[in-house]
Amino acid sequence: MSSKASTGSFSGNGNASVDSEIEIPKDVADKVWEYGVSVDGEDAIQCKFCDDIVTGGLYRFIRHLAGSEHGGEACEYGCYGDDDDDEEEEEEGCACVGVGEKRKGGEAVDNAGSSEGVSKKMRDGVEDKSKEVLREEACEAIARFFYDCAIPLEMVESKEFIEMCDAVSGYGVGFEPPSCDEISGKYLRKAVKLTNDVLEEHRAVWKIRGCTIMVDAWTDKKRRSILNLLVNSIKGTVFLKTIDASEMLESSKKLFKMMDDIVEEVGEENVVQIVTDYTPYYKVAGEMLMEKRTRLYWTPCVTHCIEMILEDYEKKVPLYDETIRKGKRITTFIYSRASVVSLLHNFTKGVDLVKQAITRCATSYLTLASLLENKGALRRMFTSEEWKSSQFAKTIAGRSAEDVVLDKEFWKNVTICLKGANPLIDVLRLVNSIGKPATSFIYEAMKQAKLEILKNLSKGCVERLMPLWEIIGERWDKQLHNPLYAAGYFLNQQFHYSYGFREDNPMIESGLHHCIARMVIDPEERAKIEAQLDDFDKRANLLGRPTAVMTARDEVPSVWWDAFGGELPELQKFACRVLSLTCSSHGGERNRKAFEMVHAKSLDDMISDLDDEFSNGDELGDEDGDGVFKSFSDLIDDLHNRHVIEDEDEDEDGDEDEDDQMEDYDLS
Repeated sequence: MSSKASTGSFSGNGNASVDSEIEIPKDVADKVWEYGVSVDGEDAIQCKFCDDIVTGGLYRFIRHLAGSEHGGEACEYGCYGDDDDDEEEEEEGCACVGVGEKRKGGEAVDNAGSSEGVSKKMRDGVEDKSKEVLREEACEAIARFFYDCAIPLEMVESKEFIEMCDAVSGYGVGFEPPSCDEISGKYLRKAVKLTNDVLEEHRAVWKIRGCTIMVDAWTDKKRRSILNLLVNSIKGTVFLKTIDASEMLESSKKLFKMMDDIVEEVGEENVVQIVTDYTPYYKVAGEMLMEKRTRLYWTPCVTHCIEMILEDYEKKVPLYDETIRKGKRITTFIYSRASVVSLLHNFTKGVDLVKQAITRCATSYLTLASLLENKGALRRMFTSEEWKSSQFAKTIAGRSAEDVVLDKEFWKNVTICLKGANPLIDVLRLVNSIGKPATSFIYEAMKQAKLEILKNLSKGCVERLMPLWEIIGERWDKQLHNPLYAAGYFLNQQFHYSYGFREDNPMIESGLHHCIARMVIDPEERAKIEAQLDDFDKRANLLGRPTAVMTARDEVPSVWWDAFGGELPELQKFACRVLSLTCSSHGGERNRKAFEMVHAKSLDDMISDLDDEFSNGDELGDEDGDGVFKSFSDLIDDLHNRHVIEDEDEDEDGDEDEDDQMEDYDLS
């Protein structure tokens, strides 16, 4: 496309002398220069979209890009006009028209807009820059949607949100969102049908492999006791319902009825166990349930048990309580002051100190570990000139945090606390991992955790070890010695074929036979399982094949039995039901946040909850806080009108305030 010069012959109310006097804010000018190339300073600018040369200054070039009502010939291929001109743009064409469509003047292009001028722009990277601008605008719109509707910000990482963005971008420009009636009618019915179809797929797996009912207890922001009821199997976890249990948790009879009803709904023949927190009321209700439903187990939640162990550390061991309180003193002081957080990041290279975990106590210990990892950075920060010269260094809270960081005894105690807690944190990660069911691993994991704690603290620190040992014994030995864990350990080929396995047999075999007697009703089937256990010990038939032997150490137990246990069908069925079980009732934050959103009192409540997640509304919109970002046309209107007003003031007063600055505009 040949270049043509526009020599200032603008129509309308444009005036070259007035245009040249209009000052453009620097940040606006920087954005505008992305679309033009200087030919003679600011007096002549070549448009990167249409190759026209525009004279008369930067303001007139902006008018050229937008085709403003204040005068100026519109860029033939620019896409920055008013929304009212969209229909005209569709007829006349722009740089992004599709295959076989025509630009103004009838020039055909391919799907890349591949005329000579457009090809040149693509080589120069202008097309990419335009996409960056468009992406920024889209991201800002999405962010405002999240803020205004009080949607939890982490939902931006959800699979459904990403799929939604892909579907909208796949449609292209002009996508019309669904109406309220469509979402509450047509698409809701489709979603319900899809959910029911998925649930039926899960039910089919439950009948073959069995399942675990998970009773996930938590407290919402209004201090209500909530129970999320979920069902877990080898296929995954499905959410069934939520119950307000505020008047239920201190009544064993009400808890029993709740559990009995959910077992009936899922199907007693499908349920292997029901997992809940461990409280005296749950214990009585669980025993009542096992008495009525003779094929299943009530099992305390391992996540809750370990949380209780860590909580007992703080309650019963002064060293742990004092160390955690001092650690919180550091993090509370730093993260309640934005300027101190900024100073911290200078020394930690952007690393944060607080680490979130699945439970409150685990969060405390992960944060202690983070403090220890960043010990050097913290000490450098609190001895730096920037800190000493800050106003916070003179406050009581600032001096207290500084004293803790510079206290050698504190860091020594942090190390001791982590030696007693880290092995349990590792078990917590195991039981809440998604990759594999943990029931067949928990027995060995707790055994190894206790040995590691013994190793860490026994050397010269017996007085520090004994309180922890008593706490672990009280919780683990009395609450979590479960026949299912023993049977899972026995049937887990990773342990069964390892050296020294026979040393554990008396208690393990007792648990195994208890499970067989309870879970298998048919006496003949039980007898076959007992006989096939001998073949399992001897690696008979397929279990002795080279592939089975090679994969035994690393393969997920239920998968291994599926692959190689076919010649022992009764034992294979029993083993797969046991090895597919979870041992935690924690259902994750997603279901909890969904409940919070559904049962929120009002929109104002939800918006106020977001105050901790982002600082203020000024970042959500323009300088006026109205959330509306300026287009080129809006910018031209404001610049033109502002200049006219300034000229009138100058005529009246004879003196223009040169220090009066224009507003900043967001052009992205």
